Amino acid sequence: MKFSKVPCDMSVYSIGNDEGNLMKVKIVVMHEKKNRNRTSFSMEAIEKAKESIKNVPILAYILRDTEGNVSDFDEHNMEMRLKDSKDGFEIETYYQEKPVGVIPESCNPRYEEINGINHLVVDGYIWKSYSNGADKIIKSSDSKGLSMEIEVLEGNYIEEDDIYDITDFRFLGVTCLGDHVEQGMNGTASISRYSASANYKKALEDIYKEIYNLERKEDSTVEDVKKEEVVVEETEIVEEVTEEFVSEEVIEETVEENIEETQQVEEVTEEVTVEEEVVNEFYLECFASILDEVPETLDEVVEKISDKFKALNIELQYANAQIEELAKFKAEKDLEVLKTNVEEIANKFALDMDLTELKEKVYSNEMTLEVFERELKVLFAEKVMEEKIKYSAKEETTKIIVKDINEPKVKPYGGILG
Repeated sequence: MKFSKVPCDMSVYSIGNDEGNLMKVKIVVMHEKKNRNRTSFSMEAIEKAKESIKNVPILAYILRDTEGNVSDFDEHNMEMRLKDSKDGFEIETYYQEKPVGVIPESCNPRYEEINGINHLVVDGYIWKSYSNGADKIIKSSDSKGLSMEIEVLEGNYIEEDDIYDITDFRFLGVTCLGDHVEQGMNGTASISRYSASANYKKALEDIYKEIYNLERKEDSTVEDVKKEEVVVEETEIVEEVTEEFVSEEVIEETVEENIEETQQVEEVTEEVTVEEEVVNEFYLECFASILDEVPETLDEVVEKISDKFKALNIELQYANAQIEELAKFKAEKDLEVLKTNVEEIANKFALDMDLTELKEKVYSNEMTLEVFERELKVLFAEKVMEEKIKYSAKEETTKIIVKDINEPKVKPYGGILG
């Protein structure tokens, strides 16, 4: 089971009752056949899935200018975060898009022909009070792009066209896109505001008539196809009967002349046929476990395995892209943790010098944290010794008085005391 985002387009059209908290919009969701992201949808697949679009959200991420005013929509905005769990780190995806409206139960899913191609169209509502300005962006534009988010239930890769044909899916939501984001539904899928018009009812009647005529045309086409199938079956039956009749005549003419030779050929043929059947049954049973079903012929095995391989190859490419993105995300997180550890070590020594060069060596993996800490210890020790030497040089010199032993002694009081 896979999830996919198929770009489409959005335009706004209103019926004049654009009051209160709701703004009615017309959403051109998708079209049949191939689109820009190399997927395709048949009318049968769209018809099968169209009921699932009811009650899905209309999402958007609002961009704002430097003054805080709404400027446009962005795209699929998401953030990946590492979460610690008992089994290690897990990566969780947080979607930053917010619901700005809904495609209701009464969305009136229908088909319109645009540029000769059938498009699925629905009605939706934008919440003016809670859309964070989404209604203003839509009102200021003729149309806005959309991305259709679906869950792919079944599909197969078509090699000659290099596309993935999605045969079964269901809708999950639609995301409003900015003008800078490229559309994928050949630029035709859109959301637009209903314009107040006296001709609106007339236009709606024309749409219903076209749909009615289209349905009648499809019904008549189905009947014609059934008639053709009956004629073909009758022709095949006649041919089979003719062949059987001719074969019986030939056999009757030649059996008596070649009894011994025919018996030998039949024995050899039976042996070869039995061996081929055993081999075929063996291979078909082996491939049944791979394909989750029992194929009828070896050609069918080759075709199904080829489709399965191509589908898995597409999934592998998608998985590799996700792994690359996750690796980039992990590298950014690891660098943040490394910078935090570097700053903690640097703050322990409080060195009044430029450590940029040493830090960059750590960030580029030229130096480990242990070596970085040793370098700072050496610098710190040098700083301490330098400060000690400066302090010793500033101390006063001790004065020493040296007396001459030959200097005559002076007797106090003129020597009267001896």
